[in-house]
Amino acid sequence: MTGGGWLVIQRRLDGSEDFYRDWTDYKKGFGSVSGEYWLGNDNIFNLLNGKSYSLRFDIENVNGEWRYAQYDTFKIADESDDYRLTLAGYNGTAVAINPICHGTSDIKRNMKFILEKEETIVSSDSTITTRKADSVIQCTMLCTSEQECETASYDRTTEQCRLDSNSNPQTKTIKTGILVFKNHEPTDCSKMPNGSINGVYKIFVNNVNRYLDVYCDMTAGGWTVIQRRQDGSVDFYRDWLHYKKGFGNVSGEYWLVYPICHGTSDINNKMKFILEKEEGIVSSDSTITTFKTDSIILCTFLCMSEKECETASYDLITGQCKLDSDCNPKTEKIETGILVVKNQEPTDCSKMPMGSINGVYKIFTNNRCINVYCDMTDDGWTVIQRRQDGSVDFYRDWLDYKKGFGTVSGEYWLGNDNIFNILNGKSYSLRFDLERGSGERSYAQYETFKIADESDNYRLTLAGYRGTAGDAVMDIFSQLSGQPFSTKDRDNDNWSGGQCTYYMKAGWWYAKEAWTNYRCTFVNPNGKYNGGIEEESVYWYPWTFSNEGMKSVTMKIKHS
Repeated sequence: MTGGGWLVIQRRLDGSEDFYRDWTDYKKGFGSVSGEYWLGNDNIFNLLNGKSYSLRFDIENVNGEWRYAQYDTFKIADESDDYRLTLAGYNGTAVAINPICHGTSDIKRNMKFILEKEETIVSSDSTITTRKADSVIQCTMLCTSEQECETASYDRTTEQCRLDSNSNPQTKTIKTGILVFKNHEPTDCSKMPNGSINGVYKIFVNNVNRYLDVYCDMTAGGWTVIQRRQDGSVDFYRDWLHYKKGFGNVSGEYWLVYPICHGTSDINNKMKFILEKEEGIVSSDSTITTFKTDSIILCTFLCMSEKECETASYDLITGQCKLDSDCNPKTEKIETGILVVKNQEPTDCSKMPMGSINGVYKIFTNNRCINVYCDMTDDGWTVIQRRQDGSVDFYRDWLDYKKGFGTVSGEYWLGNDNIFNILNGKSYSLRFDLERGSGERSYAQYETFKIADESDNYRLTLAGYRGTAGDAVMDIFSQLSGQPFSTKDRDNDNWSGGQCTYYMKAGWWYAKEAWTNYRCTFVNPNGKYNGGIEEESVYWYPWTFSNEGMKSVTMKIKHS
């Protein structure tokens, strides 16, 4: 691969191939590309056509001595002119030999695909495998992960996915079929081959994952034309949707800017989707638009290109594509429906882009999105609880604490199920930020924080205290770690003398045994917000040595 990579169009090395052939053989090519072969005059012409190429001969004599001849200009005509040869610019300077075609590692990292409807691959020697897949997206991903795969086809009825190593396999027409081709560059006109002339070309637009016709002005390295006025043939007094999608004719007057210039964030660059069968979105205020598309792939790409779109649904029979801004929209069962849900980063606030500020963000957990408040100091903490003004009642039942309540821009509990899903299988720290009525602040941090799922009553694990407020959780009297969660309608504490949630007026993890009346815990962040000194207040006893109600308490977690 030295010297930028040479594509071998002919090779002789052992006499295993007869090169005394007829016109058709030289036209189509013959031999084995891993041994002796001729690439084919049609293939060579198609490679060279409209581009600038050099030709090099590498020659070895019987004594093992190497010589070469290189021509800086190499062209051939098509068959109508009998593949007439043009060669110029000879040189014979010794340089590295480059007998292998350009590698594909960089290409595969940026791999793209072109889809064609009503086509499927016919099995042949180049077929790698045939298997079932849930969707054309999954079939496409299988082709991506298979190093030798160049083409795939998917049948929407049989769910058959066929992978093929041939970039131009034999195909047949099937109404329920989709043919998937790998394709890569160019992404704009500056990537066109040297020697390209002004005209209409296809470019690949990454953020909408599709090919687009554009006019390329190939002067000065190649300019991509996004607008052109020349004869008044196109009306430019248009509505928002036209300017959004583009209009006109790229060979004449047109507007193109949106699909090229509409960028995606670092989060969207990592975007993935989860497909759920037999589901369709019910129209609501969050529905962005509904229209017809040719495939679930196109519907998915349209959701990707629409900044506000979080969910899409597609009907295989009607072709209806519905885009929605709600990441958890109301759905209905439709046998021919497919629900497309964005499944992407971030999974907590520490994954937010650099420079993000404090505020409400969407995170993704357990294949759904939820709103959380992110404290972006110190690399991003995910707030799971906040008390600040007493606007939300925290004396709630089991279901409320399970699902979460309040408003994430104010006071709230994120929900035990959501907290479990974020923590599950990962390593997290928990921090309490505390503020007294006087404005004095303190904190307590635990390096290990875990909770079980509902089947074990969200049992708590805490360890590794550090901070300035004092340990109110692992204290020898408290021993909250290892305890189940309790609410006013679900008494899971071990106090034989009463119910801790009744006296504390909160849902919480309570001690193994209350050692005095009403003393179930040294910390009561979900208690009654009153600013007084009462057993049911929002307090942190080791800091104030009392039940003094805190002005504010925040519980937040971060991946450690």
